[in-house]
Amino acid sequence: MFRQSCGATAIEYGLIVGLVGVSLYLGLSVYYDALVALFDVIIAAMARLV
Repeated sequence: MFRQSCGATAIEYGLIVGLVGVSLYLGLSVYYDALVALFDVIIAAMARLV
């Protein structure tokens, strides 16, 4: 009865990874401009230190 649970577990992990990937993509696409501005500020500050 429990012989095929390994295949089901792999499918479940695949679905979780897919869901996390889609969530990351959507989250980062919403905040893309803010993230770019943040990294620009960080890079400029580091350039001034050198």
